[in-house]
Amino acid sequence: MTFAETPVRGLDKNEAILNDERIDKYLIAADGSTSIIRRQLGFNTDQICQCIEYPVPGDFEKLEIHFDLKKYGLTYVWIFPHKGYASVGTGTLPSMVPASEMSERFNRWALDKGIDLAKAERRAHPIYFGYHGFKHGNIFLTGDAASFACSIDGEGIYQAIRSGEIAAKCIIDPKWNYKSELRDLLKYHRYGGWIIPWMLVFPKLSRNIVEGFGGMLMPAISTIVPLVGSMKFVQRAGLGIIGK
Repeated sequence: MTFAETPVRGLDKNEAILNDERIDKYLIAADGSTSIIRRQLGFNTDQICQCIEYPVPGDFEKLEIHFDLKKYGLTYVWIFPHKGYASVGTGTLPSMVPASEMSERFNRWALDKGIDLAKAERRAHPIYFGYHGFKHGNIFLTGDAASFACSIDGEGIYQAIRSGEIAAKCIIDPKWNYKSELRDLLKYHRYGGWIIPWMLVFPKLSRNIVEGFGGMLMPAISTIVPLVGSMKFVQRAGLGIIGK
């Protein structure tokens, strides 16, 4: 029996509680960075990157990523073209840069680029970086609920789809050894995931290092990054879309 699009209110002894039903067989949690299931399992939610984006109407020809440690800190500003509009946004660790300051920086950048945000709807998206495992008894955490997103750029569409496939295979064949598949998927999370807890513990020091020392190196970085970023393999790896 399936309960598609039925809200889960919580867990009780690893049984999922829906509206008037309980599921004690399997549960695939795909409820995003603010996952109710992950919280009910007892895992924290403090390793959050806060992102904002605007779907801006218009014809945008190029995908653009603007990176400047001195201006934006350890993040980037993006323009991702779609048909008839583009996703324009940025993100940061709130412990390092308050949301109000992030918005101010972003609005200033948009104004300099001549991008009108007045007619676009502001959206906010958290991205969770605290990985606590994939399989917990009969419960599977997938996608952003498990923190499979790439810790360098926050991309996670491929990881969400792939982790869902792995969970489905585990249910179909309980004896299937999924660990090698999972290790291959976790590489995206582990690109820079090791440093995020330190940034949360020492936010002021981390910001000073990134924006101060990193800002001093920006002339050299701005020369190297475009050369490396133009490589097809780097583009694919950076967007987290390499599959097996």
